Amino acid sequence: MKKFLTGASSAMLIFAAGNEARAQAATDVAASDDSRGTVEEIVVTAQKRSESILTVPLSITAITADTLERKGVRNVEELSLTVPGMAVQATTENSPKFYSLRGIGPDGATAATVAVYVDDTPITVGNNSPDLKIFDVSRIEVLRGPQGTLFGSSAMGGAIRYVTPDPDFEVFSGRALAETSTTAHGDINYETQLSLSGPLSDNLAFRAAGFYSHDGGYIDIVDDATGAVREKDANSRESFGGRLALATRFGEAVTGTLSVIYQDSQDDAQSFMGVFRTFADVNTPLARYQRTERADTGLHDRIVLPNFKLTADLGFAELTSSTSYHDQTVEYDVDASYALASSFGLPAATRDQVSLLARRTKEFSAFVQEVRLASSGEGMFEWLVGGYYRRSKGSTDQNFHSNLLSVSNIAPTSLLAGGDIETLDSSSKGDELAGFGEVSAHLADKLTLTAGLRVSSVKGKSARSVEVFAPILGGTTTTILPPDSSEHPVTPRFSAEYQIADDHMVYAAAAKGYREGGANGPLFLANAACQPALDALGLSGGVPAYDSDTLWNYELGAKGRWFERTLTYATAVYQIDWDNIQQSINLSRPCGASPIANLGAARIQGVEGDLEFRPLGGGLTLGLNFNYFFSAELARDRITGVTNTTPPVPVVGALSGTQLPNTPELTVTLSAQYAWQLRDTWSAYVRAEGTSIDRAYRFVRTTTAPNDPSLEREGYEVVSLRTGLDTGDYEISIYANNLLDADPTIVRQANFAASRSAGGFSESTIRPRTIGLSVSRSF
Repeated sequence: MKKFLTGASSAMLIFAAGNEARAQAATDVAASDDSRGTVEEIVVTAQKRSESILTVPLSITAITADTLERKGVRNVEELSLTVPGMAVQATTENSPKFYSLRGIGPDGATAATVAVYVDDTPITVGNNSPDLKIFDVSRIEVLRGPQGTLFGSSAMGGAIRYVTPDPDFEVFSGRALAETSTTAHGDINYETQLSLSGPLSDNLAFRAAGFYSHDGGYIDIVDDATGAVREKDANSRESFGGRLALATRFGEAVTGTLSVIYQDSQDDAQSFMGVFRTFADVNTPLARYQRTERADTGLHDRIVLPNFKLTADLGFAELTSSTSYHDQTVEYDVDASYALASSFGLPAATRDQVSLLARRTKEFSAFVQEVRLASSGEGMFEWLVGGYYRRSKGSTDQNFHSNLLSVSNIAPTSLLAGGDIETLDSSSKGDELAGFGEVSAHLADKLTLTAGLRVSSVKGKSARSVEVFAPILGGTTTTILPPDSSEHPVTPRFSAEYQIADDHMVYAAAAKGYREGGANGPLFLANAACQPALDALGLSGGVPAYDSDTLWNYELGAKGRWFERTLTYATAVYQIDWDNIQQSINLSRPCGASPIANLGAARIQGVEGDLEFRPLGGGLTLGLNFNYFFSAELARDRITGVTNTTPPVPVVGALSGTQLPNTPELTVTLSAQYAWQLRDTWSAYVRAEGTSIDRAYRFVRTTTAPNDPSLEREGYEVVSLRTGLDTGDYEISIYANNLLDADPTIVRQANFAASRSAGGFSESTIRPRTIGLSVSRSF
């Protein structure tokens, strides 16, 4: 591993306890002299109240807009390099993202374990979250460890919050950015951004921001028989969107803000390499960054997030009401030609002349209302109480459509003539009602005890069906109506903080995380290819529902500042006991279905650290963050699935000792930045970053697929450079991301075809070396 370190550390959490310590910490930081290289104060809202990051009793990384700009962070993959214990999993570069914190993450099919919020609006859907463009944000807060008390069931591993800037009632300001770059092995990229904010009257203000970006492709599509390039740089992406906010003040105590976020992204093709070349009679080897494709692929993702927020200063407390609506539609086309042989039984003599396209549409909408009351003042006790309601509905429609590529030697079946073959439809509705609260007691000046609790009622219903049209498959329809679900989770949190000295503290915390259970889908029950695997598990009639899983997170931490506050540190050791883990079962090939079951328990033990050092009291800043897992394995087997014998015999289980998904043993980040004054308002900077990430697994190994090559993800290292000139009004920067052009295999999976030639793997990697120029103007 461990060739070098990366990614400048973000702002650190140090937190103090006791009224005097809290007040002194905020005063000291605010008064610090930047010329000595001390750390500036950051105000966060991680506990749903505004407070200095130095006083927040959580393991948190907060990255401000200025720091994001200097790092060149535009997406969550780049963000994860600066956050200890954070991992991002995606099948391809632009596909939906699955987040993991401290090793707690979904396996691609199970529900999300990290809640993603835009201000007070949750945007996590099922097992993933929208791939939002990082622009026009005040900061991003990443909260590690269970956050179920304040953020609900999706936050069993932590929470990620995009915090947007408020309209400015005092001053008119704006910013414009233009950027262009080129990607090795690929095409040109470019992006523009514009934001404006200011008063419209004494009690009315606005903020408007928008962006447009083009990410050039770097994957060439070639003919699967001859290797000739059919389309160059095919996997490009076009994105545009914006945010509009209007704020009004009712007197001095009440403020209302109406805002809406819109984003529209469209991909021309998937970022896979290799793919379906195994169907060719002549197996022409593919170069790196090449793929074959029989059916045109792509993705269209649209999201709308309106919100109305009302705050009122009641004197003894602040009242906040947040009303949100989340509407999202994702449409994508996937080349499923590999399934012609495996799932649809098409003879080898004819399958090379037919393509199969899987068209999938996901629609989701949710209404969310939260009301909370947070105490104000500096008494012995601080408290917060609130209520939360969410009503959601979603649907997924998938259609398999065949297309005739050639007319020679084709048998006259409806499958080969082209048209719809099979459709899979599912729908769901859910209601979540919760009450939550926290109270902190400041004892003996230096000691603070905090306790929090959330009590929820979660209800849901779903329906799933599969319909087969093609006579070659024997037209059938299967409908599953799982029983309605109802759960009542309780998620507590406790912490104790002790201020050793003005700039040093230690803490202990324990919190419970929870993820609701659910029902499995039709699992291609109408498909004969899956039936033997299901029969072997004694599941001929379908796969039963899976239960909720829970965990407890225990941690000890120390945070503070040394050497006249030029060195800031935050470190923690933690243990997570995770029980009844929801995991996918990879059914034996040629079936491609993956039902979900509760497979065993796990214990995760690790240490994380985040340091920032400004030596010599000048312009040099060194950053280091890391996460090391002492252990992240299944602690015991849990068997699921039975045969039809009497008594039933368990046949499927997770393998004890298996490394959990998304748990690279060591992730290290290191950065160095030097900034200096040129004249008057002119300054310059140079920044270098590197990242080293150990290999990891994408799924848990089970008895059904103990050595599946799709399980593993390669370790890799990434280096980036950036240098810039700031004149006060303008900033010009030149950068190189992935300077060494690393191309690790992030995903490698075998096609489910009975191939006539070798190979048959599809792979994806990170974006190749990208060199660019950015110019921005502030006014």
